[in-house]
Amino acid sequence: MEFLEKIEYDGKIIRGRIIENKVWIVANDITDLFGYKNGRNAVRRAVNEKNALKYPVFGTNGNQCNLINVSGINEILQVKKKNIDESEKKENLKAIQYAVDYLKRKRDYLELEEYFIRFQKEKMDEYKIIKSEKKKSFWGKMLELLGI
Repeated sequence: MEFLEKIEYDGKIIRGRIIENKVWIVANDITDLFGYKNGRNAVRRAVNEKNALKYPVFGTNGNQCNLINVSGINEILQVKKKNIDESEKKENLKAIQYAVDYLKRKRDYLELEEYFIRFQKEKMDEYKIIKSEKKKSFWGKMLELLGI
């Protein structure tokens, strides 16, 4: 099991991770930032099933947390919430945007790293084929081409 990333922005901590190339954020972190009294119920009511995911919490038996994607974040922000002032709302939205951008950059980096590793492996395989062909004699190559 892999850990959740802890992303800090201006004293606010948002946890999340990349799963199957998508950004997922801990729903409780979002609901806490915006002052929902019962965040779990707000997520259950507001967020579409395809935008939420149960994620096992490391080190505890059977405990799970709700993760939501960017569409789920937008859905949860549409629900009526506790009154918070406009400046606090803007700061919270900046923190969420920072966390999402951070995870997207990490996803892009991991994709690039995977591509580079695959490219290096293909080059090594190609090198081995060329090297093995060089070892064959001229007549060995001819017989192979003739199928003999």
